[in-house]
Amino acid sequence: MSAQSVTMQPPTKPKERGPRKAVGKEVVIVLTIVLVYLIIMLAIALATYYSCCGPPGPIVVIKVTLQEVDGNWSLIVDHTSSGLALNNVTLTIYNAGGFVISPMNRVPLSMLTEENWTTYGVLYKRVANETEVNVEAAILINMVRYPIGSHWEFSDSVGCLSAGTFK
Repeated sequence: MSAQSVTMQPPTKPKERGPRKAVGKEVVIVLTIVLVYLIIMLAIALATYYSCCGPPGPIVVIKVTLQEVDGNWSLIVDHTSSGLALNNVTLTIYNAGGFVISPMNRVPLSMLTEENWTTYGVLYKRVANETEVNVEAAILINMVRYPIGSHWEFSDSVGCLSAGTFK
């Protein structure tokens, strides 16, 4: 039997890639941060939408047409359920980021009078001396104060009645 000599070699180290290896880790970290940010923004957007109208396809109780009239937005009521008292129906206006534009946070339509135009920048123009929301009523909204991309929401104590975006 012949003896074979076995020589032991020290293990070889993998080659370092230098600065390229560190850059790869930084890219992964940055992409992870961006992905987390996008997921958070999506969650905020969905929370804002669902807090207004619930799942897609809400029952619209007030239907309006958006127009631009003399430098103001005009929401003309096309359809409404009966019995919606002006004291109980509120209007909230959000900026494009989903935050309430002060002071338009659940303001009753009955408060949106000519006397309060400077406070709110919104006027509910009644068809007659009504106490309920009626077809053909108009809500004038200052375009400078509430620019393109802002969102409006009509609601009552039960929930969202209608919502849309100024565009």
